[in-house]
Amino acid sequence: MFNAVRLSYLPVTYKARREAEVGDPLEALFDLAKVTQRYIPKLRAVVTFGEFGGISAGAILILALLVLISMGAIDAWVAGLIFGLSIACLFISGLSFRSETFLDFFDRRLDTISKILTWDPNPAIPNDSNPATRALMWLISSDDNWAKVLKGREVQRDACPKGCDPNFHFDIYFIRRFASPLRRAQLFIKVYNKSVGIADLRVLKEQVENICRRQRLPPRRIIAIQTANADVPENVSDWLDMYWILFPIGSLRGGEAHACPIELLVETSDRKYDIIVPYVG
Repeated sequence: MFNAVRLSYLPVTYKARREAEVGDPLEALFDLAKVTQRYIPKLRAVVTFGEFGGISAGAILILALLVLISMGAIDAWVAGLIFGLSIACLFISGLSFRSETFLDFFDRRLDTISKILTWDPNPAIPNDSNPATRALMWLISSDDNWAKVLKGREVQRDACPKGCDPNFHFDIYFIRRFASPLRRAQLFIKVYNKSVGIADLRVLKEQVENICRRQRLPPRRIIAIQTANADVPENVSDWLDMYWILFPIGSLRGGEAHACPIELLVETSDRKYDIIVPYVG
């Protein structure tokens, strides 16, 4: 039906447009995501400079204005000009912060599109004696973002974070705080040496929600591991599809919510994971 699809609206160079010329419309969408994603770091650097540069310039101008006023060595129109410039700098800083949030959302969506091409629904289980460590190794190898986040950082093992029931422990827990809300991260990994039921998942969901409320951070990945080689009942799979964890972002009167499913990794006899409700972005 289509001999070729040329994405002529791509707002980049001629070379980039040539890279987006493919024979399949779906491939064109994936290629567009790859080409566009290359420009995210450059835009993020500009936005970060505007954010911190605006705050710094605004603070310096306000401080200089206060000093000149205290010395009585400034005219009213000059004071008004300096005050206006300081407000403009702070406005640019605020606008840059909102732009950074948009770039985070945009980058995550492009990353999700890219991951669809390489997603493996039945990956091989890494070699390690600890099932939680095996899942962590799989996460790092399958998700470049988590590989960057966890590089050089230690995870908590047999952890009972703030907000968690004292009798409930996570085999692996990781938290990272960052200035941008979308670049903060919480990782939960829980091992079950039995067939996982709905009751187990409800308790897990409740504990994660309590911790997230206490930490005031959304969950990024929640992984439950079933080491018992048994089929997952259909009602458990349906429950995982329906009951995601929602964490509000913004004011209490509305806004967006971060949604995160509970992923169930079942270790099969052929040394592969059977992933129920995969999370790709």
